[in-house]
Amino acid sequence: MYIYVLNPKGTMLAHGVNNKFLGQEFIDLKDSDGKLFIKEIVDTANAKGSGWVDYKWYQPVVKKWLPKIGYFEKVDNLIICSGVYKE
Repeated sequence: MYIYVLNPKGTMLAHGVNNKFLGQEFIDLKDSDGKLFIKEIVDTANAKGSGWVDYKWYQPVVKKWLPKIGYFEKVDNLIICSGVYKE
């Protein structure tokens, strides 16, 4: 499990696993089903301050796309996010 941090437009500011993501725009990132889950995170965080999002993401240990649930919360101009696999 790791955290990542977005700005209010969907730019990656911090990532607990991959520093290569820093500064990249993630607003159009889709999960394996085509869901714009980062856009949902950003829109909900900007409107409500926090929330949950369901999406599918690649699990490298079992080498499968699995359901994941993420929680996010906006603090000042940062959207702090983390997620866990449901299986």
